[in-house]
Amino acid sequence: MKTLWGMTLYAVGFSFALTSCGYRLSEEKDSASCKMAISYVRGDIDGRLTDAIINTMSTSSKWQYVQDQADVVLDIEVVQNDRYHIGYKYDRVASTAQLINRLIPSEGRRTVRLRLQLLDATRGQVLHGPYEVEAFADYDFVNFDTYKDLAFVNQAGVAESVLSFSLGQLDSEEGGKCAVEDAVYHHLAEKIVVGLDHL
Repeated sequence: MKTLWGMTLYAVGFSFALTSCGYRLSEEKDSASCKMAISYVRGDIDGRLTDAIINTMSTSSKWQYVQDQADVVLDIEVVQNDRYHIGYKYDRVASTAQLINRLIPSEGRRTVRLRLQLLDATRGQVLHGPYEVEAFADYDFVNFDTYKDLAFVNQAGVAESVLSFSLGQLDSEEGGKCAVEDAVYHHLAEKIVVGLDHL
């Protein structure tokens, strides 16, 4: 478990249940020198997940990432992409900050699960997989409908935003969802590379 700017990252175990790659391109060439292409992740709306995987793969010592003339292709699909509330607090009257007997969300979780397989670039044959890898992150956010949750009155009697003192830990719900995406994508990419390096 790792915490980053108020977000807690969790990882679900991911491993390739094989002792070795078992795939030989020739007598002189094995998986340690394979050229790998990465297809655009199906279900990746804006390309940031695909980009995170490619950037992380480019730093891997075992696989050589290429765009053309690859020996193998990493085929990836998003099979789960969920956002849901996991934490709540009591609402407040906007003007007086008096508690209301009504719960509002204040904490969310983003979960992404991928299914991937390694294909022969020439024949399209499945060499390994499919496998699944999952990561999720928790994030906090503030209720922008309640003034008292967004600001306080300082010693000079001037209202100040609490967000400027939060060190990036507090944001709107939409802002929190967006901020946590990169952390989840990066964690998924790291797990994929580690798994592939153990083939």
